[in-house]
Amino acid sequence: FTMGSNDGQSDEQPVHTITLSAFWIDRHEVTVDDYLSCVADTACVDPNGVFGTNDYCNYGAPGRGSHPVNCIDRAKATAYCTWASKRLPTEAEWEKAARGALDSRTYPWGDTEASCDYAVMSDDLAGGTGCGADQTDVVGLKPAGLSVYGGYDMAGNVWEWVSDWYDATYYATSPATNPTG
Repeated sequence: FTMGSNDGQSDEQPVHTITLSAFWIDRHEVTVDDYLSCVADTACVDPNGVFGTNDYCNYGAPGRGSHPVNCIDRAKATAYCTWASKRLPTEAEWEKAARGALDSRTYPWGDTEASCDYAVMSDDLAGGTGCGADQTDVVGLKPAGLSVYGGYDMAGNVWEWVSDWYDATYYATSPATNPTG
């Protein structure tokens, strides 16, 4: 598939062709209730207090069990994946799952500009209008934003962790097969 974007940020360039081995990726973001199960099994750490008092954190907030877990660091995300017999995807895997393989779409749903019809967006990303409550929403709430592979919320709601480490120039030197960052 074609990875990167000529229209995006400099760290999304150069556009290059990547070959990936087969992989699985969850259709939905990990919910607070999912993460709570891991905490109950003592495989995950309760994240409360890690980010201080923050109204945007879903863990422990009433009525947000079906919202994506947020305000956790990479180590906690990795611990959850290990507990669930999964792993974090690589950046290349995540991008392929979000964009598809054939048409190099800008967004999971295509090239139509992002809006609240397709994604749960924050006020500043939606030109000051937001999508409602100035918080995340239930996972899978925006079926119009579905990726070609059936992934929900791959744009919007929360950012996802990947297994790669960030390098602003990696696209220029990454291997063409199964890059791991």
